[in-house]
Amino acid sequence: MTFPRTRRAFIRGAMLSLSAPVVVACVAPPDPTPQAEPPPPPPLLGSIAAHGMVEDASVETRQVVIRTAGGALVDVSLGRDFRGMERLRPGQRVVVEYDARGAVRLGLSRPAAGFEAGRIQGTIEEVLPGGRVVAISDRQGIVVTFEVPDRSMMAFVARLRRGDDVAVTVLERR
Repeated sequence: MTFPRTRRAFIRGAMLSLSAPVVVACVAPPDPTPQAEPPPPPPLLGSIAAHGMVEDASVETRQVVIRTAGGALVDVSLGRDFRGMERLRPGQRVVVEYDARGAVRLGLSRPAAGFEAGRIQGTIEEVLPGGRVVAISDRQGIVVTFEVPDRSMMAFVARLRRGDDVAVTVLERR
């Protein structure tokens, strides 16, 4: 009877010695690279302005249809405080601007006029669906991605196309 006990002990010992390397091999070594911090959120647009040309203007409804340089059509509803409605004619160059509060401004543009100082000027590179995020290439060719904070501004940005000349201001994140 001592022989079967010894045999069982030998078999158990052999099984344990064979299973130990398998268990050790299953343990993964710790990852030497530290976890990267998530990237900061993109800056918020304070305003965005684009050059365009009046396609149609209705004094009664105070609606203006503008075609941007990239060919996008933008419908703008002007408030009662806009005083130049009767002067708008098809083919006239204008600048349309939306700010972070959703306010829209429309101004007449002189030929070869640029945007006012203090703005980042560039061209649209990409607009994500819905207009929530827009990538703009500045005059040095650096592409910056912006988050669009307001729904009416998003609707405007969603209609812009690659190559449209724009000028933006940036809001501080709180």
